[in-house]
Amino acid sequence: MPTPIQAELPKAHVQSDIRAIGNPEQELGRLAAVRTQLEERRERGSRLESDLAAARERANAEQARLSAVATVDDAITEAGQQIAGFEATLQQQESEVLMHERSIGLLEGRRRTMEERQAESDARAAQATVDALEHDVWSQLAEFFSPAGVPQLLIDLACPQINDILSDLLRQMGDSSVIEFCTQKTLKGGGSREGVWILVTDENSIRDIAFHSGGEQAWQRQIVRQAIGSYSVQRVAASHKVFVVDEPTAHVDLEHIPGLLGIVYGLANRFRQVWIIDHNPLDAVAHGFHFVKVNGRTSVRSSFEACREQPAIVTACMDTLVGGADMR
Repeated sequence: MPTPIQAELPKAHVQSDIRAIGNPEQELGRLAAVRTQLEERRERGSRLESDLAAARERANAEQARLSAVATVDDAITEAGQQIAGFEATLQQQESEVLMHERSIGLLEGRRRTMEERQAESDARAAQATVDALEHDVWSQLAEFFSPAGVPQLLIDLACPQINDILSDLLRQMGDSSVIEFCTQKTLKGGGSREGVWILVTDENSIRDIAFHSGGEQAWQRQIVRQAIGSYSVQRVAASHKVFVVDEPTAHVDLEHIPGLLGIVYGLANRFRQVWIIDHNPLDAVAHGFHFVKVNGRTSVRSSFEACREQPAIVTACMDTLVGGADMR
């Protein structure tokens, strides 16, 4: 394959140069010079081709570098977009965090306010409890030292002795029930109440005397009256000589009348006289007065007019036959 230098020398020109050769040595020298030039040109062409190949390689390398730079730029651009997205997301999250922190701050403030209010409420409740206790103490003291409190204290001291007398009277009657005074009652909601109640205990239950029938209450209250009278005599050192019983058989059923009268008759051993005032004539007592009121005028009949001795038991029976009011 002819070199680029060879291609520059047309054949016709070479042939004309050969024909014009006059001196072969000169021509040879000139040919040698031409050959030298051709060699130089070949070498320069080779160098140019090498330089061109190197330039192409450099161009390819530069193109590759430029492609790499473009890829890096694209990557940088994409990374920048991603960073911008991340920054936007981060800003949004920071805004949400700030909102949550504000909400948490508000909730913390409300919680602290509620705790303070709860503490104030607890303190007020504790103070109210203390005030209630102090009020109860002062109320009890005021009640105790009031005009109603001192009698209550006396009742508390008297009740045990009256209860003992009640037990003795019931034994004399042969009754198995128990009648006693109670000065304190437990309330359903807690606490207690001061007062005076009469409780009756039998084989069925423990009840207030007010919950018994009228006939039962009649003899039970008569027993209580006699017990209180006996206690009053004991309290003043037996200075009383006459014991008066008012209507012991009023509204009392026939079953309990003998027992009640037996108790009354037993008082004759302790008093000079026992007066029984009743509307029913008591045949078991020999000495007595019978008052009869007729049309407003009262007549008296005595069963011991001729008796000079003072009887131990005296009855006074009062009847209204025509008009007028009962003598009580």
